[in-house]
Amino acid sequence: MLSRAQLLGLDLTKDLIASRCSQGNWQRVYPGVYAVFSGELNREAVLWAAVLRAGRGAVLSHQTAAELWGLADAPNSLIHVTIPSDRRVS
Repeated sequence: MLSRAQLLGLDLTKDLIASRCSQGNWQRVYPGVYAVFSGELNREAVLWAAVLRAGRGAVLSHQTAAELWGLADAPNSLIHVTIPSDRRVS
């Protein structure tokens, strides 16, 4: 899982990113977040994508954090992410 900013920081072009996605080698998970592999996303990939989508300073929290620490009985369909108070994510 990589953000668009991370990919561009690796000197990949927006055209290369689009090409890899259209060829089915990569997949766009959220706006600006890509799985640099094909196939189904596992739970870890889904959680990491949510953190990348939320951006700078984002962390998994609440029940999702409890899941990662083995404190929850089962994964929840909601992914809880906390971001710094000076930011907003839609």
